Amino acid sequence: MWRVLRELTGRARSRSQGALTVTLVIVIGIAAGAAAQDPGVSSESAIQKLPPVRDHRFDDIDALYPVAADPESATIAIGYAVRSTINVWSVVVYYWPETFGLVTVLAMICWLRRLARRKPIVGQVHCRRCFYCLIDHRSERCPECGAELTYRNRVIGRPRRWPIATALSVLIACVAGYFVFRSKLPRQGSVSSTMTWDAAWLARWANDHDQVWLRRHLSTRHRIVRINVMSGERRTVVELGPSKMWHCEFTGDMEGAIVRQPASISIVDLGDEPQVRTVRIEDMPWLSHRKDLSFFNWMVAGRGAEDLYVAEAEGVYATVQLWDFKHMAMGMVLDAGRSSPRLYYLKTQHRLAIVDESTESGGWRWRELDLRRRQVVQTFESLTGADLDRLEISPDEHFVLIAERQNSTVEMWDRIAGTLESKVERPTSDALPTAVTVGNRWLLTRTWHDPFASPTATDAAHAIDLRSGKVVADLTTGLVQIRQIVGLSDGHTIVITGDDPDGSAHLVVFDLNALSPE
Repeated sequence: MWRVLRELTGRARSRSQGALTVTLVIVIGIAAGAAAQDPGVSSESAIQKLPPVRDHRFDDIDALYPVAADPESATIAIGYAVRSTINVWSVVVYYWPETFGLVTVLAMICWLRRLARRKPIVGQVHCRRCFYCLIDHRSERCPECGAELTYRNRVIGRPRRWPIATALSVLIACVAGYFVFRSKLPRQGSVSSTMTWDAAWLARWANDHDQVWLRRHLSTRHRIVRINVMSGERRTVVELGPSKMWHCEFTGDMEGAIVRQPASISIVDLGDEPQVRTVRIEDMPWLSHRKDLSFFNWMVAGRGAEDLYVAEAEGVYATVQLWDFKHMAMGMVLDAGRSSPRLYYLKTQHRLAIVDESTESGGWRWRELDLRRRQVVQTFESLTGADLDRLEISPDEHFVLIAERQNSTVEMWDRIAGTLESKVERPTSDALPTAVTVGNRWLLTRTWHDPFASPTATDAAHAIDLRSGKVVADLTTGLVQIRQIVGLSDGHTIVITGDDPDGSAHLVVFDLNALSPE
């Protein structure tokens, strides 16, 4: 009897253990399948969070763009700093009718208030200060306010109707005259620039609160600065003054810069004794028919800031022009086909790269113009779409990185051989290539966000290993807007410039050597 009970109990126990084992196997299998189907599980663990080694904030700079690396130093960068300000004096001069009218109205209101408080007795002597009636008062001081009753401090009471009528007439005349003549009154002139009271806080307040009446007086102070990316020390090389719209382009040898304004171009010599030479559009004989420089959508500076290569699209045809500022002449005109080309200066071989749409294949076309011999020496093209989103050239000018709008990959071309080397998947569809460093191993990308759709979001920067084609690092900056990513000449230091939520410019430094090997 007991033997039969033990056998039955053992069988039940073994069956329960087997059921438990089967249940555990099923649960483990489901979890493994879910992990295999979720791509984010493996990718999150593979991507490293790379913290910055330096983060410099510049409260007196609104934007630091563009920034270029000094080829002679591994810790020096040259940047174009912009600071938005409002000249308070120019605002006061512009709104002088409103200022004058406001002061007059306040003065008339104060006068009417004073007249209303006085109740004089006509023909009697009163204290000038408090208007106390001094009938039968023989003391030398006023019993009401204590003022000394001299000859000038005694006034005779008169009717109030005429002073009140005068004050009301002046008040009505000021208000009526403003609404009638406000559009005909002069508001700007030489007086507007006689004094300078710059207020950066007022400019920021006007932008944050969308004050249109103040934003029309915004001006930007521009200067070229030299920054030590490790210590954050900066030195102003050239002060360019205020302007409405500027665009800076550093030369390939970093010895100069060309700054474009709406109707002039400033040539900046960044040598030991920096100099600025401004050439207005009327001084360029080849542009006598132009009123501004808005027709030229692509400009790139050559060697020594004396040559400027310009792409102009007029109608359906485009041309590439050379503006020689040394001899003040147009040195070259090249037909660029039917699309607006992009220009890139190759300093190592003194060539000009022209990227435009191919008329035969429908894709993009790469041409290199030898500036010494003035002839095309290198050409290759892609059969994919011609709608380029971004194009970057590696620091050694050996490889070309191209991202297209309708393609999720980034193509890396060998510029010398004219062949496609590899394709790398972008982290997201809007991630754009920016630089290649460390022996052309790392591809740095930045991803923008829509500030209107997500105001609190931040831009992202990632490092992609070109050998494996995978995202290996997330460069955490915390910047709302990333403006530029630059690789320094040491091959592993990355400089990222951008803006924080408060609107101040940042220069964030990363060291790619800190990435742990896979």
